[in-house]
Amino acid sequence: MKNEKSISKILGLKEMTKDQLELEVKRVRDELDDEQARLEHLRNTLEYAKMEFENRRSTDPLHRQELEIFYAYVASVSSQITRQRTLVQEKQAAFDAAQHAMLEAYKEKKLVEILYHRVLHEEMRETLLSEQKEADFSFLSRKARP
Repeated sequence: MKNEKSISKILGLKEMTKDQLELEVKRVRDELDDEQARLEHLRNTLEYAKMEFENRRSTDPLHRQELEIFYAYVASVSSQITRQRTLVQEKQAAFDAAQHAMLEAYKEKKLVEILYHRVLHEEMRETLLSEQKEADFSFLSRKARP
C-alpha cells in the first residue's frame, strides 16, 4: 500500500510536468508561427518593391537618387529578411527541443504508469494469496475436528 501511494504521487508529478511541457510547446509553436509570418511578410514586401521598381523603370527612366534609394531600401529589407530567417531558425530549434522534452515526459509518465499497474497487480496477487491461505487454513482446521 505504501508503494502504491508513493508511485501515485510520482505519477501525479509526471502528469503535471507533462502538462507544463505541453503548454511550453504550444507557446513556442505560437512564437515560431509569428516569426514565420513576419518572415513571409518581409519576403512579400521585397517582392512587391521589386515589382514596383520594374513597373516604374519600364515607364520612365529613373534618376540616380531614385536608384540609390531603391537599392538602399532593398538592402535594408534583405538584411531584415536575413535576421528574421536566423530568428526563425532559433525558434525552430527551441520548438524542437521543447517537443523532445515533452516526448520524454510522455515516456516517463508511461513508465511510471506501467510501474504503478505492476505494483497494484502484485499487491492484489499478494492479497489474494493471503486470503487463499486463510481460507485453506480455516477449511483444513474445520476438517480436522470431527
